[in-house]
Amino acid sequence: MSNLVLGYNNLIDNATLSGGSWSGALPLSNLKSRYLSKAARSTNALAASTLIDIDLGSAKAVQAFGAIRTNIGASGATYRLRGSSVSNFASSIYDSGTVSANAQTPDLIIGLPASVTARYWRLEITDTANAAGYVQIGRLFIGPALAPADNYSQGAELGYQSRTGVQQSLGGVDHFDIRTGRRLFAFALDWLTEAEAHNQALELQRICDIHGEVLLIRDPSDTTYNQKRHYLGRLQQLSPIKNPYLTNHQAGFEVLEIVA
Repeated sequence: MSNLVLGYNNLIDNATLSGGSWSGALPLSNLKSRYLSKAARSTNALAASTLIDIDLGSAKAVQAFGAIRTNIGASGATYRLRGSSVSNFASSIYDSGTVSANAQTPDLIIGLPASVTARYWRLEITDTANAAGYVQIGRLFIGPALAPADNYSQGAELGYQSRTGVQQSLGGVDHFDIRTGRRLFAFALDWLTEAEAHNQALELQRICDIHGEVLLIRDPSDTTYNQKRHYLGRLQQLSPIKNPYLTNHQAGFEVLEIVA
């Protein structure tokens, strides 16, 4: 099991997107919208059409990446993510290599093993057998991460938070306004260093508050339960960072899923 990576400060909204071949009605610029239904769709399923180049404008630290709510096929699809200091990717600072995407649908979520500082990023999706005849993506996330050396403590909780409304008639009959539930993951980081507490955990809270997106990656190496445990979300509330011992800091987080 790899340690948790919690991405924050999504850089995609100020990035320049290019590459591939994308529908005029559903262009790459839709990936800058927080509405997951406002998707980008390739014109066909050719590998040359399903490529995305991301220019962050300057070299920035990145450790969390996500292509959210995709229609990537569950068999035979692959992806490759690269970071570079040159726009033609003649050389790479980071290269995931070609990786099976079979376990990365509908959310292709990647926690990098270490922070990578690069200006240019390229996502190559190869899904030529996609039954729909195109690749569609609802949102991109790319940003730095809180990635503690010591993992979250035992006692973490994962469940669904119901959004369904209930009204009861005078006769006692329940009537339901059924809505999609949202996952909620609550966990504690009890062994943060001073640098992790102030440069990552506190900075995450400052930037995100309860409105900013975070990308939850509980175990970057997990390909079995990753679609259950990894998701795009936001903080449900902010908790103070504690300093119980001289060199030890503690922080609690509650990550609420974004579903629309």
